[in-house]
Amino acid sequence: MVKIDDISKIGIGTYRMSANDLENNKTLQYAIDSGINLIDTASNYNFGTSEILIGNTIDKQIRNAVFIVSKAGYIQGQDIEKVKNNNLKHIELNENFLFSIDPDFISFQLENSLTRLNTDYIDCYLLHNPEYYFEKNISREDLKNMLFDSFLLLEQKVKKGKIRYYGISSNVFNSLPLKDILDSLGQFPHFKFLQFPYNIVERNLLFQLDNAATVTISQLKEKGLYILSNRPLNTTYENKVLRLIDFPNENMDFISNQEQELFDLFKSIITERLLSMQADATLENYYPINFFIENRLNIGNEEAINKAIYSYLVPFLDAVELKNEKTVKLLNDLRNYWIVFSKNNNQDRLNNLKDKLYTEGILSKSDNRDFSLILAENYLNSGVDTVLMGLTKNEYIDSIKNIL
Repeated sequence: MVKIDDISKIGIGTYRMSANDLENNKTLQYAIDSGINLIDTASNYNFGTSEILIGNTIDKQIRNAVFIVSKAGYIQGQDIEKVKNNNLKHIELNENFLFSIDPDFISFQLENSLTRLNTDYIDCYLLHNPEYYFEKNISREDLKNMLFDSFLLLEQKVKKGKIRYYGISSNVFNSLPLKDILDSLGQFPHFKFLQFPYNIVERNLLFQLDNAATVTISQLKEKGLYILSNRPLNTTYENKVLRLIDFPNENMDFISNQEQELFDLFKSIITERLLSMQADATLENYYPINFFIENRLNIGNEEAINKAIYSYLVPFLDAVELKNEKTVKLLNDLRNYWIVFSKNNNQDRLNNLKDKLYTEGILSKSDNRDFSLILAENYLNSGVDTVLMGLTKNEYIDSIKNIL
């Protein structure tokens, strides 16, 4: 089994990976062959298929050479019906999202994860964003008691060999009863891991213990805790999502002309259709179309583009009976251009951030290495033990090999 001191400095996060993608299996195997021995997942990642991917990739011969981290808390997809049928305690955040860290639910979900991972044990099991309880107005004191009940259950799971260690993954650690947890570590000897977002913008160097006291990453480590950071290349900057990676330069004048020509064609097809229906042909009067007339060159990222297309344009095309092979292909071509625009906008904003970081002396302008490598090294130098990265391609793994 992998000892804590032998965990690789870079871990692979599988939030976007699934057993349904054969390439993900190859990439995960390449990561392991390259020296990455920590794999991070959760029961809800891709509705459990992330765990299945890991179970399919890691056979019994290499199981003890890999440190698997999984999480419990989120209840989505088919698990919603299972939880309700088994009368397991939970809170309902919406009809498609339940949440629980109740000991009975943790036992239930742990067994499901073990099955999907095709393993007898999980190296580290994390409670996944317990701050969701605050959305139901549960007090910090009540949450503390719920957490401690869960810790007692997880200590039992360690004794039974189901898990080796446990801890908490949280996006908002300052909201949790962190002082109570740290003061009680002697009661919970296998509580060893904390996971939270950490990047060049969200540099969580201090965590609030109470109204006056704070604790640093170094002080957390002095208490024997191992620090995992996530979201290393995604952040919010100037109130917008920002990808912390460099995109290749494009001939934007050429792309803008090509996109404008296609978009004009797209609009003319819709206009002709509206006229044939004897409907108002002023496209600006239709929000699904006007949204793209006004915003298509400035949508933040590919995910937002896809959401806008499938929330606005596709239903509109369906309603006016234009959802055919020709318009779908045209829309897909436009989508590819809009993604290029979003990457170019991201690069402009990233360059502004870089200039600020150079001026502050946080990064060196003379360092011409891959930016993701520079950032990962910066996080490790700040005290993070392992940086979790969404390494979905072999080339991403190659870019950080030097610090493994």
